[in-house]
Amino acid sequence: MSHLRNEMPSMFGKKEKQDKLLAGLGQEFQKIAIANSLALGDMPQVDSFREKLKNFRLDDFAKLNQKLIANIDEVRNEKRKS
Repeated sequence: MSHLRNEMPSMFGKKEKQDKLLAGLGQEFQKIAIANSLALGDMPQVDSFREKLKNFRLDDFAKLNQKLIANIDEVRNEKRKS
């Protein structure tokens, strides 16, 4: 969701950009999978996810909190050590 939200413009053309992102959702999933070293099979089904996203505005989703993610990774790594 963070990737899609970050692709949204801050001021004008939000509806058009969201429509474009949803139309090319499969390509966006590929970008996300490559950037995060994920298998495409780990991603949601494109058509089903697209239908669900049509009911929301992508720019309404919260930005990803990088500090929170770093803290979670730190806790997870500590857990693995013990």
